[in-house]
Amino acid sequence: MSKIKEYQLNIDDLLQIPEDSFDDFLIDLKKWHRAVRSTVDVLEAVAKASNKPMPKKLIAMKWIDDGKHEGKIIIKTTLKKDNTDE
Repeated sequence: MSKIKEYQLNIDDLLQIPEDSFDDFLIDLKKWHRAVRSTVDVLEAVAKASNKPMPKKLIAMKWIDDGKHEGKIIIKTTLKKDNTDE
């Protein structure tokens, strides 16, 4: 039997989405999830190869309720920009 997993979501943010837009949100969220999973895999590989830190936690995404499903995604992380290697 597999271990039961729990995921903590910010309910206040979800409740701000109008009910008639929630299906659109779920479509975009699924696309966002796939894109971010792939991006995190690449970032982990680059961080390992370059011996640089990975963001410790992805802390937010911004959903734009425009009905277009164009996939504009804004991601915030806990990693601060390091200007030493620019």
